[in-house]
Amino acid sequence: MLITVQNNGWGISTAFEGQHGETHVADRGKAFNMRTAVINGNDPIETYIRLQEELAYIRKTGKPVLMEAKVSRLYGHSSASGASFIPEEDGLKIFSEKLLKHDLISEEEIKNIYDKYEAEGVAAQEQARGEPVPQPEDIWKHVYVNNENADWRKF
Repeated sequence: MLITVQNNGWGISTAFEGQHGETHVADRGKAFNMRTAVINGNDPIETYIRLQEELAYIRKTGKPVLMEAKVSRLYGHSSASGASFIPEEDGLKIFSEKLLKHDLISEEEIKNIYDKYEAEGVAAQEQARGEPVPQPEDIWKHVYVNNENADWRKF
């Protein structure tokens, strides 16, 4: 099992350093004797390589890995911090520029990719907003594979 944590350095409006005693969130896995990894989640090449390494370890050993991806926080995400743009490293922009520099992609192809996934995101939001509101009895649904009963009170 690969457990991932995307760490943008913030918890709502408080910096990571003000909320955590550990150096990395992934350090929490060490208490459970888990292998841990910290990666630059803004770098798609590093991310790909490190994911391959950790997945190979998981497949070989059957043991879990807790992987923390350090990522940028390009926008605030609450009323406490606002939703304005934050001038941090934009991994997609940097990677796009690298691909352009090496003539591996065109500006038009980049625009088409962005447009495609923007439309996919909008469609997913619309689908989610159109779904029925969950009912209290739904809490135990879709928790285990094959709809195995997850309600501990019925074991």
